[in-house]
Amino acid sequence: MSTHITLEDGRVLGTSNGTFYSIIEFIAAELQRGPDRLSGLAEWLLEQRCEVLGPGVGYIDLRELSPRAACEFRNAFIAAYAAVFDAVSDALRAQFTLLRDMWDSIARGEPPQALTSSVWLLAAPSGRRRGPGW
Repeated sequence: MSTHITLEDGRVLGTSNGTFYSIIEFIAAELQRGPDRLSGLAEWLLEQRCEVLGPGVGYIDLRELSPRAACEFRNAFIAAYAAVFDAVSDALRAQFTLLRDMWDSIARGEPPQALTSSVWLLAAPSGRRRGPGW
């Protein structure tokens, strides 16, 4: 098992536990700074870390979040990316950049296969509803 983030179109960023923690923690911190944020989203995201769920169990599938929560997740990541880019390691910066590039690829209308983690197969949405905002 491994931690991962699945984007709106099914493409996947497969990560190490540490990278997953960093992404989630940066997003949660950004959400806590912003006004008019979805109540409970930052706290819920932090509960998805492996130290809570178990090693390799943490994941976020944006298709399972409410539309508002998924949008806030993406927007908070983009804001956090700019704020922390120079403060993180090269390895973490590469993963942050890959995630940002995935969202750019979606915006350009490219298929999910255009940019996804190579060892992850695209999966159909589960239909589950997770997190606040539903």
